Amino acid sequence: MFFPVKIFKSNGKMKKLIPSEKLSERYWNEFNEAVRTNIQINPRGRRPKKEDIYVPTYDQSMFSED
Repeated sequence: MFFPVKIFKSNGKMKKLIPSEKLSERYWNEFNEAVRTNIQINPRGRRPKKEDIYVPTYDQSMFSED
């Protein structure tokens, strides 16, 4: 759900009003473009290589039972 956005000048007068429909359209266009460009297709259902899998490392000093 989007709400209309008002953009004001530095003197306090309204410069522009962006309707919620325009914001929604812009959001979904940018979302679909991001999905289209960032999805990586795994050819032939191959498993990713070991070096392609992200394994987080944790600093053990942050996790103590003291």
